Amino acid sequence: MPTTTTDPDGRLAGSPAAQSVLRQVVADPGAERLVDVVGAGGYGKSVLLDALAAAWTAAGTPVRREVPDGAPDPAVALVVDDAHLLSADDLLRLAGHAAVPGARVVVA
Repeated sequence: MPTTTTDPDGRLAGSPAAQSVLRQVVADPGAERLVDVVGAGGYGKSVLLDALAAAWTAAGTPVRREVPDGAPDPAVALVVDDAHLLSADDLLRLAGHAAVPGARVVVA
C-alpha cells in the first residue's frame, strides 16, 4: 500500500476523500470541522476516524470518542463512530457540540 506521513501504513490509500480530510486536519488541527463519514460496512469509516483522532492527539488536541455530558467544549475534538446507535439524548448533545463555533466533530 502507498504510504504518506499522514497515513503511514497506507490504510486510506483507496479513498482520496478520506486522505483529503486527514491532510486538512494535519495541516490545521485547530480549524472548525464538521464531518459526516458515510459508507457501507467495511469501507474504512472506523479507520478514518481512528486516523483523525490520532492526528488531533498528535497535535495536542484532546479527543473524546463518546458524546460527553455537560457543556460543549470547542477545544476538544469529538470523534464518534456508529452514531446511528446513539440515543435520542446523545444525538441532541451531539448536535449541541456541532453547533458551537470552532467545533471539531466527526461522526460515522
